[in-house]
Amino acid sequence: MRSLRRLMFDMYCRLRPGKTPRQVFQSEGQRLLALAERLPHEFLTKRVPAATPWAIEAGPREWSVGMVLAHLVDSGSAFAECIRELGQGKEPAAPGDFTTIHPRGGDPLRIVDEYRRLLQEYARAAAWDFARRGAGLTHPHPYFGQLTAHGWLCLAALHQAVHRRQVERIIPQLGIEPRWAVYFQPY
Repeated sequence: MRSLRRLMFDMYCRLRPGKTPRQVFQSEGQRLLALAERLPHEFLTKRVPAATPWAIEAGPREWSVGMVLAHLVDSGSAFAECIRELGQGKEPAAPGDFTTIHPRGGDPLRIVDEYRRLLQEYARAAAWDFARRGAGLTHPHPYFGQLTAHGWLCLAALHQAVHRRQVERIIPQLGIEPRWAVYFQPY
């Protein structure tokens, strides 16, 4: 019997209102990037408690915006490689256990640049015509089971949305001066 998690994920993949997973990934990514770029640099590394996304079972309980972006760079690069290989009709070399990718620290400006490059890389990785090449190939995900390239694209889009909401929960906890707060109103 299929798990409720997989059933909800399949519904998400089928019932997106008018946007492809590529478009959702990019729009969520651009929203995240805009938030990070508007944030004063000293706040990119400030960790706050209880900002863990609902889908994460293990990992740190304090996150910074920079940690979220670094996590998205690491996991997004692995997703993109998996999508690219499936789209080319190849079995991905990656083991598929993306649950071990936890946020890391680092230079916040470098992480913002890495994230910007990830969005560009995804545009290239997602450009394959999956209907013709590698459409039937799958690669396992530890929670959702076997996913096609399209499934991995949907998962990447959903992953972006989860972490965008996380960043939107982090920002009010940073103690930003009122003069900056106007830039962080929800869209």
